Amino acid sequence: NCHEQLTYSGVFEAVKIRKSGYPFRLKHQAFVERYACLTGQQAPKNVRGCDSILQYMQFNQENVKMGSTMVLYRAEEHRKLELDRSIIKEQEGLDQWLQDLCKKDPNSMEDASPYYEELSKAVQRANQFNLHSPVSEQARSLLEAFIEARIDPETNAVMEEAFNSRDEDQLRYACDLADQYGYRTRLCRDCKKLRDHIIRINEESVKA
Repeated sequence: NCHEQLTYSGVFEAVKIRKSGYPFRLKHQAFVERYACLTGQQAPKNVRGCDSILQYMQFNQENVKMGSTMVLYRAEEHRKLELDRSIIKEQEGLDQWLQDLCKKDPNSMEDASPYYEELSKAVQRANQFNLHSPVSEQARSLLEAFIEARIDPETNAVMEEAFNSRDEDQLRYACDLADQYGYRTRLCRDCKKLRDHIIRINEESVKA
């Protein structure tokens, strides 16, 4: 019954027409204002600016049409435009968040724990988006210095010895110890990379 209702009410036909057409459309100025951030450059708010954005995105020309007043495009292109724009806007917001945190002086705070918790969250978010701007690297350095100052000497000595020894068992133990205490310093990352590298070499040696 539902299928018959949708058929005879013309819903399927309307969807078919919509898919074959260009359901997404923006005026030239609005299109440039919304998507110029994708190219990282200023673009004139006219047809030329729209063309530069479309060329940068390398869309299928069959799916995009330039009208006299509007840009018309299909659902696939719309999804791509919106996804890329959302990532860029998220990165810009992260940069601003990290910049605000880097301007603060934790040494002047009575209790700096909330500050470093927020800094840790911001850095983790930047890592998720693979953000490597100058301010994100500054934030990572601040957080790493804080963690390294708090790591106990015994654990640090174990990791240093494991890294220098290149011994798989020692590296496994050191990495497990770091995970147990939640340490994420540069030395921890180096130990994990070296452990994985040695394990992979040993596995390939056994196969050979």
